[in-house]
Amino acid sequence: MDSKLNPFRLNAVLAPTDFIGREHILRHVALAMASLQSVSVLAERRTGATSLLRHLANCNVSTQIGLPHSYVPLYFDFQSLSIQAGQTNFWQAIVNAIAAEVPYRHLSHSESVEQILATAEESLVHGRIGRIGRMFSELEHIGLKFNLLLDEFEFTAQNQRFGVPFYDHLRSLTSMARNISFVIATRTGLRRLEEMSYSHSALHSSPLFNIFTTIALQPFEEDEVHDLIYIATFSKPTRTTPWRRNWLLRCPSCMT
Repeated sequence: MDSKLNPFRLNAVLAPTDFIGREHILRHVALAMASLQSVSVLAERRTGATSLLRHLANCNVSTQIGLPHSYVPLYFDFQSLSIQAGQTNFWQAIVNAIAAEVPYRHLSHSESVEQILATAEESLVHGRIGRIGRMFSELEHIGLKFNLLLDEFEFTAQNQRFGVPFYDHLRSLTSMARNISFVIATRTGLRRLEEMSYSHSALHSSPLFNIFTTIALQPFEEDEVHDLIYIATFSKPTRTTPWRRNWLLRCPSCMT
């Protein structure tokens, strides 16, 4: 079928108006983000974890779900990193993402934020990852809080430059800087990823998954499937006929 006529867009970034359902999970995760609690989203492939995280990272949506203006949700997809990338590359991307958000926050201390980020970036150039904790602490004094929405987290278990040391660092950040939380999406579960990493490492410390609440992304409810198909086939020019819409609603795979 011509892609211009197909209303279902694989791997496309959804506009907030195109996001369907997941209201219970949105409320649950939003409450956790507001209280800086970390959440592990357990989801099989193609079930909407990426759409969920991107939706939560949208500045308009974050306001709608009740996050104060001082909260900065940042989406990061580990698939965007090359196989040779390490923790420094990840944190450089996060620093750049924070810098991109500063102009939209209308901060009275914007120059101070820019200086804090510049210092952190310089430290990362020299491989000093430990400076990241201090960066977040300094940003906390200005009043900023951060929700890091991390997608395709399996990458960290498959890349030796991440693994156990990276998990230890993430855990330490939540106690060192009290203005940060994580929403992490995995297919196998955070605990399973850590077990895989520990089995290949001589390092042993407090597990990262212990500070997370786990939420499983379930198949769509029937009314959500109806909404998805209705909006996709009525709001955009398509060749979808009423018969095809009814077939989609009866198709078992549409409910997953």
